Amino acid sequence: MSTSSSLPDAAPGDALEGADLQASIDRLEAWAAALDAGYDVLTDVAEVQRLARVQQDLRSRARSLVGRQIELAAGQARVTAGQIDAATRYAQQAIDQAADWREKLRRLGKVADFFAVVATGNGTKIVQAAVTLKTALDETDKKKPA
Repeated sequence: MSTSSSLPDAAPGDALEGADLQASIDRLEAWAAALDAGYDVLTDVAEVQRLARVQQDLRSRARSLVGRQIELAAGQARVTAGQIDAATRYAQQAIDQAADWREKLRRLGKVADFFAVVATGNGTKIVQAAVTLKTALDETDKKKPA
């Protein structure tokens, strides 16, 4: 039984279709492509490596969703592609408001983490991951760059 009282339980055969997630896939790909600009300005090897890891993570998550059917775990929360897309739209706003590239990169990493959970098909965990994502996106910079 789902631990999320606001969503109905998924039934056997319920699934998220890759085509229905296209808006989220497009955002993941756009975020990854936008990171290319960082290679022109970063000089610190560790920073470049961090950027490359997040960029690869975003691309990997996008590719993993293309044309895929994610079976939802029966008895867990039944999430929809629209709800997943709503989370990515919220993330877009938060990422656009990031104070600097480090904070933007941190937020993008949280989005990649969220999509790792989406791929499991466990609706209850997806809901929990969405809450975690929102909390992470709402955090303000704890350390301002010098």
